[in-house]
Amino acid sequence: AASSDPQSSISSIVEAALPSVVEVRTESAVETSPSPFPNPVPSPRVEGLGSGWVYDDQGHVVTNEHVVEGADEVTVVFQDGTEVPARVVGADPSTDVAVLELQEERDASPLPDGSTSSLNLGDTLIAIGSPLGLQGTVTAGVVSGLGRDIQAPNGFTIAGAVQTDAALNHGNSGGPLLDKNGRVVGM
Repeated sequence: AASSDPQSSISSIVEAALPSVVEVRTESAVETSPSPFPNPVPSPRVEGLGSGWVYDDQGHVVTNEHVVEGADEVTVVFQDGTEVPARVVGADPSTDVAVLELQEERDASPLPDGSTSSLNLGDTLIAIGSPLGLQGTVTAGVVSGLGRDIQAPNGFTIAGAVQTDAALNHGNSGGPLLDKNGRVVGM
């Protein structure tokens, strides 16, 4: 990111980050009432979709808690198409954060941590994820606001959030929000 051309800088950040950004697929059984028939029909399955990123070199991936809530099966899909089963090892619905552990070894570099304290209004932000199932989608925007309060899906207020005008859609949940140096400052 040594170039002064903003587009070149975004491109180099994305190129470095993409191998560490993943799609998170979930599957869970739908609750059904007991079947009155002797041979019950298999429970229908619900599929979920989100994004995440490699957090450390111990096989941990971070995503949003609402992406994996209630999931019976979790699969992490890397940019090269490799699918790795994962399990939820930590989840906090009040901050909407979940940690997954890959169940197979995968050589992927963790994304560096950043800090919202280093952000200023108008700074460039980059979101990478799988909106609408389109893996590896990149959007960019600016810091529109700092210190915002948002509500977690369970109603708890999360203070200190970063507001951005980067376009985000269903499936971006859990994906990293990167600063101009490629560091994770949000999701």
